[in-house]
Amino acid sequence: MNNPSREIALIEQVLSGHKEVFAELVNLHKVKIYSLLRGMGAGHQASLRSVDTTNC
Repeated sequence: MNNPSREIALIEQVLSGHKEVFAELVNLHKVKIYSLLRGMGAGHQASLRSVDTTNC
């Protein structure tokens, strides 16, 4: 993410109870989250399901 202050604002919104904003955070970091899960041993499909923001 190129704008840390925007990310902080999004995190504050999530912590304030705006759960729908969490999907936006996941979208911003989707590739990193997927790579982390794969590195921890999760399979391809499980990792994809974890970053699928339709489940947020």
